[in-house]
Amino acid sequence: MTPLTCRRQCGFSLIELLIVMAIVSLALGSIYAVFASAAKSNTDNEVTAEVMNHLRTSLGYMEADIRMAGLDRFGTADAGIEAASAIAIRFTADRNLDGAINAADLSDGIQEGDLERITYAYDSATKRLWQCLSEGTPNESWDTVANHVADLQLRYFDENGMLLSFPIADLARIRSVEISLTIAQPSGFNRRVVRTATKSVFIRNLSM
Repeated sequence: MTPLTCRRQCGFSLIELLIVMAIVSLALGSIYAVFASAAKSNTDNEVTAEVMNHLRTSLGYMEADIRMAGLDRFGTADAGIEAASAIAIRFTADRNLDGAINAADLSDGIQEGDLERITYAYDSATKRLWQCLSEGTPNESWDTVANHVADLQLRYFDENGMLLSFPIADLARIRSVEISLTIAQPSGFNRRVVRTATKSVFIRNLSM
Protein backbone atom coordinates (compact mmCIF):
# COMPACT_ATOMS: atom_id res chain seq x y z
CA MET A 1 0.00 0.00 0.00
CA THR A 2 1.44 3.36 -1.00
CA PRO A 3 1.57 6.33 1.44
CA LEU A 4 -1.05 8.18 -0.64
CA THR A 5 -3.46 5.25 -0.45
CA CYS A 6 -2.98 5.03 3.30
CA ARG A 7 -3.70 8.72 3.74
CA ARG A 8 -6.93 8.45 1.81
CA GLN A 9 -8.09 5.56 3.98
CA CYS A 10 -7.15 7.24 7.25
CA GLY A 11 -9.36 10.34 6.66
CA PHE A 12 -8.60 13.97 7.64
CA SER A 13 -5.61 14.92 9.66
CA LEU A 14 -5.88 17.04 12.83
CA ILE A 15 -4.51 20.06 11.03
CA GLU A 16 -7.12 19.73 8.28
CA LEU A 17 -9.90 19.46 10.89
CA LEU A 18 -8.65 22.58 12.65
CA ILE A 19 -8.56 24.49 9.36
CA VAL A 20 -12.13 23.39 8.53
CA MET A 21 -13.32 24.36 12.02
CA ALA A 22 -11.69 27.78 11.69
CA ILE A 23 -13.35 28.38 8.31
CA VAL A 24 -16.75 27.29 9.67
CA SER A 25 -16.32 29.54 12.74
CA LEU A 26 -15.51 32.53 10.55
CA ALA A 27 -18.51 31.81 8.35
CA LEU A 28 -20.86 31.45 11.34
CA GLY A 29 -19.44 34.63 12.87
CA SER A 30 -20.12 36.55 9.68
CA ILE A 31 -23.65 35.16 9.46
CA TYR A 32 -24.35 36.08 13.10
CA ALA A 33 -23.01 39.60 12.59
CA VAL A 34 -25.31 40.10 9.60
CA PHE A 35 -28.26 38.65 11.50
CA ALA A 36 -27.57 40.76 14.60
CA SER A 37 -27.25 43.92 12.51
CA ALA A 38 -30.52 43.19 10.72
CA ALA A 39 -32.26 42.43 14.02
CA LYS A 40 -31.01 45.68 15.57
CA SER A 41 -32.09 47.68 12.55
CA ASN A 42 -35.53 46.06 12.50
CA THR A 43 -35.98 46.61 16.24
CA ASP A 44 -34.85 50.24 15.99
CA ASN A 45 -37.31 50.87 13.15
CA GLU A 46 -40.19 49.35 15.10
CA VAL A 47 -39.36 51.26 18.29
CA THR A 48 -38.85 54.49 16.33
CA ALA A 49 -42.31 54.15 14.81
CA GLU A 50 -43.77 53.46 18.26
CA VAL A 51 -41.97 56.44 19.81
CA MET A 52 -43.13 58.79 17.05
CA ASN A 53 -46.70 57.55 17.49
CA HIS A 54 -46.51 58.18 21.27
CA LEU A 55 -45.15 61.68 20.64
CA ARG A 56 -47.90 62.56 18.18
CA THR A 57 -50.62 61.15 20.43
CA SER A 58 -49.34 62.81 23.61
CA LEU A 59 -48.86 66.20 21.98
CA GLY A 60 -52.27 65.85 20.35
CA TYR A 61 -53.95 65.34 23.74
CA MET A 62 -52.08 68.27 25.28
CA GLU A 63 -52.76 70.58 22.36
CA ALA A 64 -56.49 69.83 22.28
CA ASP A 65 -56.90 70.39 26.02
CA ILE A 66 -54.64 73.43 26.41
CA ARG A 67 -56.35 75.11 23.47
CA MET A 68 -59.58 75.05 25.48
CA ALA A 69 -58.07 76.84 28.50
CA GLY A 70 -59.99 79.93 29.51
CA LEU A 71 -63.25 78.97 27.82
CA ASP A 72 -65.79 80.99 29.79
CA ARG A 73 -68.72 81.90 27.58
CA PHE A 74 -70.76 83.56 30.31
CA GLY A 75 -67.85 85.13 32.18
CA THR A 76 -68.84 83.48 35.46
CA ALA A 77 -66.47 80.49 35.68
CA ASP A 78 -63.20 82.45 36.17
CA ALA A 79 -61.55 80.03 33.74
CA GLY A 80 -57.91 80.32 32.76
CA ILE A 81 -54.44 79.09 33.61
CA GLU A 82 -54.01 78.31 37.31
CA ALA A 83 -50.37 77.13 37.38
CA ALA A 84 -47.54 77.25 34.88
CA SER A 85 -43.99 75.92 35.24
CA ALA A 86 -41.40 74.37 32.95
CA ILE A 87 -42.71 70.85 33.58
CA ALA A 88 -46.36 71.32 34.53
CA ILE A 89 -49.43 73.30 33.63
CA ARG A 90 -52.91 73.43 35.17
CA PHE A 91 -55.82 75.21 33.54
CA THR A 92 -59.61 75.40 33.60
CA ALA A 93 -62.34 75.71 30.97
CA ASP A 94 -66.13 75.74 31.18
CA ARG A 95 -66.44 73.01 28.57
CA ASN A 96 -70.06 72.09 29.27
CA LEU A 97 -71.06 75.78 29.26
CA ASP A 98 -72.91 75.70 32.56
CA GLY A 99 -71.17 78.81 33.90
CA ALA A 100 -68.99 77.03 36.47
CA ILE A 101 -65.90 74.84 36.76
CA ASN A 102 -67.02 71.35 37.75
CA ALA A 103 -65.13 68.60 39.53
CA ALA A 104 -64.65 65.37 37.59
CA ASP A 105 -67.13 62.56 38.14
CA LEU A 106 -65.94 59.50 36.24
CA SER A 107 -68.64 57.15 37.52
CA ASP A 108 -70.53 57.54 34.23
CA GLY A 109 -67.50 57.74 31.97
CA ILE A 110 -65.70 60.86 30.81
CA GLN A 111 -68.00 63.73 29.91
CA GLU A 112 -67.24 67.34 28.94
CA GLY A 113 -67.85 68.46 32.51
CA ASP A 114 -65.11 66.12 33.75
CA LEU A 115 -62.48 67.95 31.68
CA GLU A 116 -62.89 71.41 33.18
CA ARG A 117 -59.77 71.40 35.38
CA ILE A 118 -56.80 69.59 33.78
CA THR A 119 -53.19 69.25 34.82
CA TYR A 120 -50.31 67.97 32.71
CA ALA A 121 -47.12 67.24 34.64
CA TYR A 122 -43.81 65.47 34.06
CA ASP A 123 -42.43 63.16 36.77
CA SER A 124 -38.70 62.62 36.25
CA ALA A 125 -38.61 59.84 38.86
CA THR A 126 -41.04 57.61 36.95
CA LYS A 127 -40.25 59.02 33.48
CA ARG A 128 -43.94 59.60 32.90
CA LEU A 129 -46.11 62.37 31.55
CA TRP A 130 -49.24 62.54 33.69
CA GLN A 131 -52.68 63.99 33.18
CA CYS A 132 -54.80 64.82 36.20
CA LEU A 133 -58.47 65.70 36.17
CA SER A 134 -59.67 68.02 38.96
CA GLU A 135 -56.31 68.24 40.75
CA GLY A 136 -56.65 69.41 44.34
CA THR A 137 -60.21 68.15 44.77
CA PRO A 138 -61.48 64.92 46.36
CA ASN A 139 -62.30 63.68 42.85
CA GLU A 140 -58.83 64.14 41.35
CA SER A 141 -57.89 61.37 38.92
CA TRP A 142 -54.35 60.76 37.58
CA ASP A 143 -53.60 58.88 34.38
CA THR A 144 -50.44 58.19 32.36
CA VAL A 145 -50.23 59.96 29.01
CA ALA A 146 -46.75 58.72 28.00
CA ASN A 147 -44.00 56.46 29.38
CA HIS A 148 -40.22 56.61 28.84
CA VAL A 149 -40.36 60.41 28.90
CA ALA A 150 -36.83 61.82 29.11
CA ASP A 151 -37.86 65.47 29.26
CA LEU A 152 -40.77 67.89 29.08
CA GLN A 153 -40.20 71.59 28.60
CA LEU A 154 -43.00 74.13 28.59
CA ARG A 155 -42.46 77.73 27.53
CA TYR A 156 -45.05 80.48 27.73
CA PHE A 157 -45.51 83.58 25.58
CA ASP A 158 -47.55 86.76 25.91
CA GLU A 159 -49.79 88.42 23.31
CA ASN A 160 -46.74 89.92 21.58
CA GLY A 161 -44.98 86.58 21.32
CA MET A 162 -42.48 87.50 24.03
CA LEU A 163 -41.17 84.67 26.20
CA LEU A 164 -42.31 84.91 29.83
CA SER A 165 -39.62 84.09 32.38
CA PHE A 166 -40.14 81.94 35.47
CA PRO A 167 -41.70 82.39 37.88
CA ILE A 168 -44.55 83.93 35.90
CA ALA A 169 -46.06 86.52 38.21
CA ASP A 170 -49.15 87.25 36.10
CA LEU A 171 -50.58 84.08 34.55
CA ALA A 172 -53.22 86.16 32.76
CA ARG A 173 -50.50 87.36 30.36
CA ILE A 174 -50.09 83.87 28.86
CA ARG A 175 -51.44 83.58 25.33
CA SER A 176 -49.57 80.59 23.94
CA VAL A 177 -47.59 77.58 25.12
CA GLU A 178 -44.71 75.80 23.44
CA ILE A 179 -44.49 72.11 24.33
CA SER A 180 -41.25 70.19 23.81
CA LEU A 181 -41.52 66.48 24.62
CA THR A 182 -38.68 63.95 24.51
CA ILE A 183 -39.19 60.18 24.68
CA ALA A 184 -36.24 57.78 25.11
CA GLN A 185 -37.45 54.20 24.74
CA PRO A 186 -35.28 51.06 25.04
CA SER A 187 -34.89 49.15 21.77
CA GLY A 188 -32.85 46.12 22.88
CA PHE A 189 -29.11 45.43 22.65
CA ASN A 190 -28.56 48.14 25.30
CA ARG A 191 -29.77 50.76 22.84
CA ARG A 192 -32.39 53.51 23.05
CA VAL A 193 -34.43 55.40 20.50
CA VAL A 194 -34.59 59.09 21.45
CA ARG A 195 -36.91 61.48 19.67
CA THR A 196 -38.15 65.00 20.46
CA ALA A 197 -41.22 66.76 19.11
CA THR A 198 -42.31 70.36 19.64
CA LYS A 199 -45.74 71.93 19.34
CA SER A 200 -46.87 75.53 19.77
CA VAL A 201 -50.40 76.03 21.05
CA PHE A 202 -52.23 79.34 20.70
CA ILE A 203 -54.88 79.66 23.42
CA ARG A 204 -57.62 81.50 21.59
CA ASN A 205 -59.99 81.75 24.58
CA LEU A 206 -57.45 83.81 26.52
CA SER A 207 -57.27 86.37 23.72
CA MET A 208 -60.92 87.33 23.90
